[in-house]
Amino acid sequence: KPIIDMTKLPSTVPVFRGYSEELICEAEGNPKPIISWSVNVDGDKLTVSESTPEDV
Repeated sequence: KPIIDMTKLPSTVPVFRGYSEELICEAEGNPKPIISWSVNVDGDKLTVSESTPEDV
């Protein structure tokens, strides 16, 4: 069963128009969990660049 480290996750992430934000997902398990994102993916990171209200 995967274990997601929730201690490093903020309850909200302020995102300002025109700025970038990076979210990181840390998970453990055997076999190692596969982490997937739906937008602008780089491994275990999701980056929202030049955010708009629609991104939030």
